[in-house]
Amino acid sequence: FEKVLNQLNYFQLYVFELMLIEKDARRFINKAIDIEQEIKSFEIREKLKGTIVIMSPAYNKLRKQFIEAICQINVVANTAGKGRDDLTLEILLAAEEIIRTVSNHKSLAVRKLAQQIKNTFDNLRHLFRKYCENIEIVDPQLKNNNDLGESLFAFEKAWDKGKTFFLSPKIYNM
Repeated sequence: FEKVLNQLNYFQLYVFELMLIEKDARRFINKAIDIEQEIKSFEIREKLKGTIVIMSPAYNKLRKQFIEAICQINVVANTAGKGRDDLTLEILLAAEEIIRTVSNHKSLAVRKLAQQIKNTFDNLRHLFRKYCENIEIVDPQLKNNNDLGESLFAFEKAWDKGKTFFLSPKIYNM
């Protein structure tokens, strides 16, 4: 009986250790989920007040944190891309400014890239809301999550172009 009890204790410790390893592996995902929830709550609160959130420093601080979390995940989970971690809020802000101010007639290609940047950001937010519903669907080896990998690849591809074209005054002049 004592031998069975020792084996049971061993298996309990083993399972507990595996759970800790999985939790640690998902820490970047959990961080992004938490920030996404903060962003969503902020948007709802401000919308009820009638505030335009896009220009809010607090809103942009949250979005910056979310993008930084995405970049951390990109480094470990984006096997199709370069795993860049240098993509910033400024790229999104430039894209949003272009969407607001540049017409299709002025430059369709520029607007298309700006919209891709915005869409990849929105798609990642949506993905993390999905993960929030059930974190267990996220493989702790982040590179094994196809939806995450595809979203990160699209993010990196569009944002890399945005960094090159929108943040360099020599290349792009609004």
